[in-house]
Amino acid sequence: MNFPKEKRPTKPIATAGKKATARVGGKSTQRFEAKRDAIISAGSELINREGVKGMTLAGVAERVGLSTTSVTYYFKLKEDLAVACILRGIEQLEQLILGASGDTPPARIASFLTAYFDLAARIANGLEPPFCVFNDIRALSKPNAATLLRAHNRMLAHMRGFFWIGSTPPELEQVLNIRTLLLAAALYWTPLWTRQYDTEDYPRICARMIDILLNGIAPDKKATWNPAQLHFRFENEPDQKEQFLIAATQLINEQGYHGASIDKISARLDLTKGSFYHHLDTKDDLVAMCFQRTFGVIAAAQRSAMAQKGNGWMKLTSACAALMQFQFSNAGPLLEFAAFSALPSTMVNTTVQLSGRVPHRFSEMISDGIIDGSVRPVDAYIAAQIITAAIVSAPEFVHTVSVQTADEAIALLLQPIFSGLLKL
Repeated sequence: MNFPKEKRPTKPIATAGKKATARVGGKSTQRFEAKRDAIISAGSELINREGVKGMTLAGVAERVGLSTTSVTYYFKLKEDLAVACILRGIEQLEQLILGASGDTPPARIASFLTAYFDLAARIANGLEPPFCVFNDIRALSKPNAATLLRAHNRMLAHMRGFFWIGSTPPELEQVLNIRTLLLAAALYWTPLWTRQYDTEDYPRICARMIDILLNGIAPDKKATWNPAQLHFRFENEPDQKEQFLIAATQLINEQGYHGASIDKISARLDLTKGSFYHHLDTKDDLVAMCFQRTFGVIAAAQRSAMAQKGNGWMKLTSACAALMQFQFSNAGPLLEFAAFSALPSTMVNTTVQLSGRVPHRFSEMISDGIIDGSVRPVDAYIAAQIITAAIVSAPEFVHTVSVQTADEAIALLLQPIFSGLLKL
């Protein structure tokens, strides 16, 4: 990711997500602005629930009490509305970043996360418009996706300022970029698990998340990183069906659901479309099988680690290292969980249930480590969610920063979660 050079920005950037001042007959109208904001809010809710693919102008119109034709007066195309929703989400988050206070990295990160959870509580209680997730940027056309990615990268550049402590040596530029991505990944993951809590619990959740991100879970600074080499069932040479799933996973991670066409998958494998339909009936079946395969890989690594002799720290680090190694193997990568929005509605609930088992197994290992003293006393469930976010986001990190090998990925993308984001 090419972060802009600014360190501690002092002014917010302008984005299309801000409230637009419309002119009808040459005069501004608050009514126009209010209705446009309501449409964006309704669109954001639908995108969060069904993805850009599932959001329709007719569905938005129904939620705001307008006809579809009336909605097109504000947004001619569904994609225009999707861009406005995502840009507003970026702007909402950016305002929190720019408003974070403190003279040190820990203070700035704590200030930001406190403000974020406060906003999340207000949204959950209906006091603020919904925050549109950024998962589906790649599902949009290339020009719109490029616009959104530029805005998102500028926002990350501002977030990177949290780690700024003066003149940053060139050799630390990449490290700080990656720490920024890890913080963002943990943040983007929160909507998937905080819904299990009442909003009155958010301050406690926030405090525990801050503690884990800043201080890690290692019991002391001398904790050794020496994971066991695991062997699990996804290490054989893949057959043709498995190759289809690998190619589809790669393309969905790179280009989103719509970018991963059957033609592109077949071309990547130098096979015909007929070969695809020999194994799978529809593209939705393919996405569902990619998820099942990803969950199978993670579960296999976790079970293999839990069967090892040793303390909780060794089992946890072994499972995580094995999964990061898988990401760089011929059988990798894992499917990014952002692809949830590509699933048909009939498959979402089952897939969400499967995904929930991933952090629960990590939580068990962390709890065992706390009991045997190999892991620092932390909230095991929240720590497991942060670890899960780092692992499943790794393909995105690999695309945006220069990480070439599994060993580099483990050192740069994984170990900071265990030792704390501020330990260099």
